[in-house]
Amino acid sequence: MALIGGGTYFLGLIVGFSMFLSIIAAVSISTLLPLAFRRLNYDPAIATGPFATLISDIVTLVIYFSVAILFLNYLNLI
Repeated sequence: MALIGGGTYFLGLIVGFSMFLSIIAAVSISTLLPLAFRRLNYDPAIATGPFATLISDIVTLVIYFSVAILFLNYLNLI
């Protein structure tokens, strides 16, 4: 898709790798947060709603930008 849109192979690599890491992070957060709440004797239903989504979104955004910056610096494209 990156080539069709006028990009390069590197763009596809950056997007694919960052999506892979983001999915792993989101699943881990959504799984571990309710377990942590249960261990602290809080209702785990609190963690599965907006709180897990908020943390997951923030971490995912940081991962997207971090991977893009690291790859672009490594490949001397910026």
